[in-house]
Amino acid sequence: VEPEIKPVVVPAVKPVVSEKTAGPKIETLQLINPPAPIKKDIGKPDLAVKILEIGVIDKITNVWTATTSLRSIDRIAVRFLVENLGTKETDSWYFNAVLPTYPSYIYSSPSQISLKAGERIEFTLGFDSVEKKDGNIVVINIDPNNSVSEASEENNIARVTIDGVSF
Repeated sequence: VEPEIKPVVVPAVKPVVSEKTAGPKIETLQLINPPAPIKKDIGKPDLAVKILEIGVIDKITNVWTATTSLRSIDRIAVRFLVENLGTKETDSWYFNAVLPTYPSYIYSSPSQISLKAGERIEFTLGFDSVEKKDGNIVVINIDPNNSVSEASEENNIARVTIDGVSF
């Protein structure tokens, strides 16, 4: 005779609920092979000067004229270019110009604006009372005190000889 199978009734159990409050959430991020820190202002500035041309500035109108026909009564002028060939901005800087005047004179510019990498600026510098001789030399010296730490100091000086002035 087979035993009789009787279903078993299990009384329903009420779930137990405990009163809990959440604590602070804590997250941790760990980078594996983190990227190298980004370096700002990599490189150095590099001021370079280049003489563009000689000419005169009209004493009344201040108009520049490129010419090699110079007279001792003219306001002789030199146009030159300063460029930042480097990869970093220069901050402020200045230049000196040794002018062939009588008496001799060294012009020191006021502080110049900072040049970003690749920027350039042109100057026209005029002077009166040229020294009465042939072979007068104008010397432009960019950053003469080396206050700008540059990639190269070799391109900071430019010279031009002024010949053939009529006296």
